[in-house]
Amino acid sequence: MVYKHREYPEWSWSQTRDKIFKECQRKYYYQYYASHNGWLSESTEFSKLAYRLKQIANLYIVFGDALHQLMERILNDSLKSGAISIDAKVLQQKLKNYLNRAFKDSRNVTQWMQAPKRSMMLHEMYYEGELPQNRIDKVNERIIQCVSNLRHCFSLRELTHNNVNIVEVEKLNSFVVAETPVFVKMDVLYYKPIDDRWIIVDWKTGLEDEENEDQLLLYAMYLNHKYQVPYEKTEIRLEYLLTGDCKSYRIKNAEVERISERVNGSAIQMKQLLEDKQVNKPFPEANFLASPSKMKCNGCNFREMCIDKFIE
Repeated sequence: MVYKHREYPEWSWSQTRDKIFKECQRKYYYQYYASHNGWLSESTEFSKLAYRLKQIANLYIVFGDALHQLMERILNDSLKSGAISIDAKVLQQKLKNYLNRAFKDSRNVTQWMQAPKRSMMLHEMYYEGELPQNRIDKVNERIIQCVSNLRHCFSLRELTHNNVNIVEVEKLNSFVVAETPVFVKMDVLYYKPIDDRWIIVDWKTGLEDEENEDQLLLYAMYLNHKYQVPYEKTEIRLEYLLTGDCKSYRIKNAEVERISERVNGSAIQMKQLLEDKQVNKPFPEANFLASPSKMKCNGCNFREMCIDKFIE
């Protein structure tokens, strides 16, 4: 893919984008507009700062990303070897190594500022200067619980059988809903010829959230769009690795219509904050209202640059 410089980012919609917009419009502005081109040396210091802060992640998010990356490698390797192998101790150690690397990277702020995409920065280290011991303990517990539940989860047991075909693993795709490009990234998509069913699986390392089902419904819409798979042959599945629960859903046409309306309604609200919709040029920062609260502002990546953050 050839890089093409754009003064403003391309317009698109995603579940994450919608969530941030609802949470705080100011955060949305920093995340999707102020940070644009912040990787370029000729950009303003404001854009460079927003771009750096956009890369920050807390310990729980880093852990979730690490597990997803490792599962991506395991499943891609299985496409070559024909077998899926997970050693619990090895996987736990790899997760700990990844988190240790994040901690070490976070201690070198200068290195991170020079190349924020090449090293990691933990939110706790950047803003508090340390990792709370209770959070370290909780994540260590999650590593053990999630790896154990992953090894025994229904979807992985199904994937280890030779009668399934893996179609996609962590592949970023897009399709159009209500004239809006929508980005999706499925953890794994596979096909069961014996049942003539397509299975979409999402690994979750946190607690249950109602938004998760809507996310998988978008995946099913993408599957229907790209592969022309009927909804009645699609199963969407959430594997909650922290608790070991598996939630499986079949798609109804009414739910698809609801998601389409939701995307359209959300996109209309976002576009109301655009000065020029043709090029996706936003109005000035002040038009994006902040929603200050102690919990949200303390956990926000952009609290350093936000003038309307919560102040006790």
